[in-house]
Amino acid sequence: MQKYGVERSIVSSTIGNSCDFVRGNAQVAQVAKANKTMLGCLVVNFNYPELSQTEMHSYLSDGVFAGIRLPAEYYLRTLPVEVRLGEVVLVAVAALGSALLATIYPATSVAKPSPADGLRND
Repeated sequence: MQKYGVERSIVSSTIGNSCDFVRGNAQVAQVAKANKTMLGCLVVNFNYPELSQTEMHSYLSDGVFAGIRLPAEYYLRTLPVEVRLGEVVLVAVAALGSALLATIYPATSVAKPSPADGLRND
């Protein structure tokens, strides 16, 4: 890591991320304590809140871990949006109607005087 100018890195455990977060956190703590250029990423499991809280208190206080990795279920994969055809049509009609009104008013106000009156003043 020093060869490429990296002073510190954050590591996590595959075991902690996939099946046994307690054992994975212990492995990361052991590696991070042995190598001062590495910090651990603590893994928690929301299915075991008390055990996760114990893990956070025991590992985050000693300065070996830099952060907490939340499980994938915590993040939104899609937005909770329901697209309704009626609303899409209503918005499209409203947009076209307002565009039509915005063009008709100026066109009618310009078309009122005769072209001869416009040329007479030039």
